[in-house]
Amino acid sequence: MSNETSSQNASRYYLYSKRLDRRLIFGVPLILLISVGLAIPYACILVYSPSIYINLIFTVLFGALLGYMICQMLPRFHTWGIQVGILMATTSGLLAVYVSWVVFEFALAGRQGHEVHLSALLIDPSALWERVSTVSAVEALVLVGLPVVYVYIRASIYSAFCEKCQKWVPINDRMIGVPVTEDVFYKLRDADIVKSLSTKDWSVLKTADPVKDWSFQPSLFIALGRCESCDGPFVMCVEVHGKDSTGKIYVGGILAPMEIDKESGLKLIEIAAERKLLSSNAMYKKAIEIGEALGSKKDLAGAYRERQAMGYGHRGTVYQSRGKLHKAEAMFNKALTLFEALEHKEGMAQGYRSLGIIYLSRGELDKAEAMFNKALALFEALRSEEKVANGYGLLGTVYQKRAELDKAEAMYNKALAIDKALGNEEGMAIGYRSLGDVHQSRGELEQAKEAYKEALKLFQGIGSEPGVRQVQAVLDDLR
Repeated sequence: MSNETSSQNASRYYLYSKRLDRRLIFGVPLILLISVGLAIPYACILVYSPSIYINLIFTVLFGALLGYMICQMLPRFHTWGIQVGILMATTSGLLAVYVSWVVFEFALAGRQGHEVHLSALLIDPSALWERVSTVSAVEALVLVGLPVVYVYIRASIYSAFCEKCQKWVPINDRMIGVPVTEDVFYKLRDADIVKSLSTKDWSVLKTADPVKDWSFQPSLFIALGRCESCDGPFVMCVEVHGKDSTGKIYVGGILAPMEIDKESGLKLIEIAAERKLLSSNAMYKKAIEIGEALGSKKDLAGAYRERQAMGYGHRGTVYQSRGKLHKAEAMFNKALTLFEALEHKEGMAQGYRSLGIIYLSRGELDKAEAMFNKALALFEALRSEEKVANGYGLLGTVYQKRAELDKAEAMYNKALAIDKALGNEEGMAIGYRSLGDVHQSRGELEQAKEAYKEALKLFQGIGSEPGVRQVQAVLDDLR
């Protein structure tokens, strides 16, 4: 076996862990020694600094440097974890503060011509404390607090360390979202989907739908990371998130970070993109970047553009519901342009239909008819019968507004026939109501009453109170 193959099979990352490695016996003294070594020049700088504000800047920089040093050193001794990191940051910070005070007071006394023994300051903390000021207490808080905060943030963002490159690996938090049932909250690692993910079986994701509510819907969030400095494998973390039927919230890691090979990681990303499971546009861009780097044959950029188009369509619907038709039209046109470029027939059909409804609302009937006809042709090609029926109904509305009642009646009858075949009671109710409107416009009142009565029964059957009220009001007027 070649060296290259051996390195591929070997573990590349040291993962987030609470364990203490034996090498830490050498690591802790070295980290403390480096802290002391950094504290000495820092204290000397403060002695000769002309301003307290400059001192403050150096104090902040020194505190951040201590935190950075700890985050870089601990993984090299195969020990990392929030608890260990914070303990080390606190210890190093306190030692650095004490040494810097000793050096500062010793150097300051020498500069002022006073005789102070260094050993006396080192072994007598009470004497040292008498010489320091309130400003030094603030300095202590900064030098201890900053490394602790730095370590905590680093541990939250990074959870793996590439041993080949000696660099932290950023994790793309919540890159993928997978809806689950509440059972996962209770079974945790024993849940089937979690077992599949732990064995790198991504087939369970091939039928998954996108997460609709990223705040409370029971879900598994998958985070992925990969060292960008070398051709390394992936690190995967899985956490559970959501609220159960009793209102209890579940948040937390369900699988410890695990290393997965490049091919398997790429397959996971491709399935997630295809099923629209990626959490945001930023994650789609990251998926495209990874796909290009690893030679993916899937059109990940197309999946990203499809998501963009769907986003424009959603915004258009929001604007439309608020009565902002110009903004809605702009969003629908943006969505349609992307869907047309992708040759996404369903998206195109929805775009034409949405624009047609905008034009119908404005009374631009010719434009509305053209859009509805385009949408209808695509829905027919897709064999989406329910949407075909809806398309006939919308064309019927256009013809009715033009007073072309024969054409309107023909469209409504076509829609009604399809809805009857599908058993779509809501569509049937709307169809009968529309036919009633046509008969009423012609003065065919008995036929209108019959159609409205059929609509009323159907609306009552499906529990549509607005439909019942509307049709009942028309029937009352016809008596």
